[in-house]
Amino acid sequence: MSKEFFEYAGLPFTAKKMYDRMLIPAADKFGITKTELDILLFLANNPEYDTATDIVKVRRLTKSHVSTSVDSLVKKGLLERMLKDGNTKTVHLKIMPAADCIVEEGRAAQRNFWQILLDGLTAEEKRTAAVVLGKMHANINNALN
Repeated sequence: MSKEFFEYAGLPFTAKKMYDRMLIPAADKFGITKTELDILLFLANNPEYDTATDIVKVRRLTKSHVSTSVDSLVKKGLLERMLKDGNTKTVHLKIMPAADCIVEEGRAAQRNFWQILLDGLTAEEKRTAAVVLGKMHANINNALN
């Protein structure tokens, strides 16, 4: 590995720190936790994943944090638990209209994050980064599973 590779190895940690910092004001504005906002945004941005188990698996959050946050969001009227197609075992989560403004504020913070992260990159550099990061993500997921 080149020296340059290791100089940038901390990027995921600093990017996560910046992402968290950018979302906290939106969470604070609406009186919810960062994890609660993460869950709302995950459900809004990934409608094909609508269970607590999906959140744990895909976002790699702990079951206890997801469970606590989902309970809180339900109590606040921001999420609803539902059963689908007569399946009484799988509980699906639905974002309630009361959460729409929270989701929009969170998405604005996400857009701002990506604008900062990708500032100065050419379209080709963005495509290359997407391919490389996609492969790294797949490697990590394969190693964890």
